[in-house]
Amino acid sequence: MLFSRIINWFRLLFASSRHRRNVVKSRSLILRLQNIRRESGDGAVISYLRKCDPYVFEEMIMSSFERSGLMVKRGLQYSGDGGIDGMVKYEGRWYLIQAKRYGSHINPKHVADFDDLLQRKQLQGFFVHTGKTGGKSSKAINKSRAKIISGSTLVSMLLR
Repeated sequence: MLFSRIINWFRLLFASSRHRRNVVKSRSLILRLQNIRRESGDGAVISYLRKCDPYVFEEMIMSSFERSGLMVKRGLQYSGDGGIDGMVKYEGRWYLIQAKRYGSHINPKHVADFDDLLQRKQLQGFFVHTGKTGGKSSKAINKSRAKIISGSTLVSMLLR
């Protein structure tokens, strides 16, 4: 959504130059991921995502929501953000986004902490990750508040 990109451009004027570079890099990496998927499939894309900079990964998530025509509010800092990497207006409501880059299974405590945050703020959210969702993690999240996006769903979201 052009409006979202313009708003975030103004907001990022007050962020670090590193933050702005990560946003630009995230957009170019999405194009690279399309080639990786075409040549090697979804598994190769996930492997690539597991190795990329975690802050660039966050920005890729925000950029993919923007590319889908949704209004995005990017976070202005990476650490000390209270577990909120950004927000997206989806189906008329604001959703919090937490993006995590994992090499293997996700940490159930991270999922539970995000679910608690959503409960306190009375909002819904997307927990987006590159790892494997185990049984404990699935149980730690209230599906009425949070949706987990990972695996082939993540790849499809990034590359639609």
